[in-house]
Amino acid sequence: MISKISGGPTNLLFTTKVLGKYHVEYFVCNETGFIQTEDPYWLDEAYSDAITALDLGLVSRNFEKASLTSKVVEKSFPYASKFIDYGGGYGMFTRLMRDRGFDFLHYDTHCQNLFAKGFEIEELLARERYRFDLLSAWEVFEHLADPLASLDEMLNVADAVLFSTELVPNSAIQSPKDWWYFTPETGQHISFYTTAALEYMAEKFSLNLYSDGLSNHMLSKQKAVSDPFREKVHPSVSSRVRNRFIRKSKKLKAHRASLLQEDFQRALRQLNVDIGASDACSN
Repeated sequence: MISKISGGPTNLLFTTKVLGKYHVEYFVCNETGFIQTEDPYWLDEAYSDAITALDLGLVSRNFEKASLTSKVVEKSFPYASKFIDYGGGYGMFTRLMRDRGFDFLHYDTHCQNLFAKGFEIEELLARERYRFDLLSAWEVFEHLADPLASLDEMLNVADAVLFSTELVPNSAIQSPKDWWYFTPETGQHISFYTTAALEYMAEKFSLNLYSDGLSNHMLSKQKAVSDPFREKVHPSVSSRVRNRFIRKSKKLKAHRASLLQEDFQRALRQLNVDIGASDACSN
C-alpha cells in the first residue's frame, strides 16, 4: 500500500479488529513514519454516531481549544477577522468563540449542529465566495481518509489551518495496545501523524509549520507574527513588523466584544419570521 502522505512505500505495522469485527491492516510510511489503515470501508458504520461514547473529553476540550485559539490569534494573527471551524461537531466551539468576539462559522458534514445554528455553511466552496483568515480543525486530522486532499480543501478557503492531532510516539509500536490513540473500537481514527509527516505536508503546499511537538499544530501560508506555541518571537520577523501588527491587534482587541447579544437578536428575528410564515400558512 502506498503512503497517503508521501506516495511512497509502506510496511505492514499490525493487524487488529476494528469495530469489534473487521480485521484491518495498519501500515507505516517508510519515509515519514505516518501510520494509516487500509482503505477504510467501514466508515459509514463508524459514523452512525458521529460523536462516539468514548469521547468523554468533548466539553472540556472545546473550552480548552477556545482558550488556545484566542491566544494564538491575538499573538500570531492579530489581523485575523474571519474564521471557520472545520469538522465542528455539535457547534460548541463556534459558539464559544463567538461569545469571545471572534466571527466564527461552523462546518461539519457528519454531525448535527446544535449550538451554532444560523452560523453554519453547508459546503466549502472556492474562495470567491468564502475566505477565512484562519480555519480550526480540532480532532479532525486523524479522521481523514485522504489527508492531502482534505488539506487542499481547507487551504482553498483559509490562509492558515490551526489543528490538533496527537503525534505518533517515539517508542516502538507493534500493536494498538502500544498507543491509546488508535481506538479501533470506534473505527474513526484512521490517520496518525509524525512531525516528519507534517513537515512533508508543509513542504508540499509551501506552508509554514508551527507545532508544540505534542498535539497542537498550525500550517499557514504566511509567516506568523510570532510562533503561536513558543514565547519567543520568530527570528525571521523584524521587531518593526511585529510592532505594527501588535498595534493593529490592540485596536482589534479593543473592539472585539462578544457577539452573543447580536446573535441572540438575529435568532429572535428569525424566530419571528418563522412564526409569521407559520401563521400565514395556517390562514
